[in-house]
Amino acid sequence: MGTYHHGDLRAALVAQGLVVLERDGLAALTLRAVAREVGVSHAAPGRHFADAAAFHTAVAASGYRELAERLSATEDAGAEDALIAAGRAYVGFALDHPQLYRLVFHAGLTDTAWDDDEFRNASSAAFGVLEHHVQRAIDAGVLDRRPVRELALTLWSAVHGICSLVIDRQLTAKGFDADPRTLADTVLANAFLGLRAPTPTRRPRRASTDAAGLGSRIRQRAVDAEVAGLEPPLRRERPRTPKLPG
Repeated sequence: MGTYHHGDLRAALVAQGLVVLERDGLAALTLRAVAREVGVSHAAPGRHFADAAAFHTAVAASGYRELAERLSATEDAGAEDALIAAGRAYVGFALDHPQLYRLVFHAGLTDTAWDDDEFRNASSAAFGVLEHHVQRAIDAGVLDRRPVRELALTLWSAVHGICSLVIDRQLTAKGFDADPRTLADTVLANAFLGLRAPTPTRRPRRASTDAAGLGSRIRQRAVDAEVAGLEPPLRRERPRTPKLPG
């Protein structure tokens, strides 16, 4: 058990809450338990959190901030590599912190958490980083030029889905025994296939309209006329005017 002396009690409670959450699970994440580990009275957290839901919301907001930091860490790469790396970073966050990942997206939490400015801002910031990577990929011609939020939602849904399946151990039962990160790469690759910008196709070249091409076509028409037993169009003589009897 730690001994808290002074400073930011709220931050200390949230930090210790992350430890308790990953070690013992969501059921053990109580204000009383965390206060005991921090070394303050069980009443002390009440000055910062109205109830357990408010405390869980603060811990979840901290999780969103870490997720945003991981997604932002890929910024130095090229547009395509940065977007792929962001997807892998998302998966890495879920695998490294499965309990926190569940809390961040816990239905019982998010029913009330959206009323909390800290949680809402942290969530929006994380999604904003993904939108930024998608916009870069669009500008670089990597992704199709569709609405940014639409593409970001598609990628988020794919990555979030594989993360949930992995940490809830749904894949092994279906025979997917590969490393979770390898499976995630496969999902990302398949998701990209449907979102990539179309490959430009060459238009068929128009027939030449220069003098040589025009002359060639005229000569060909003359040959065609001769083959058909007709006079070539350009050799046709004008009808002669009959002479009147003198």
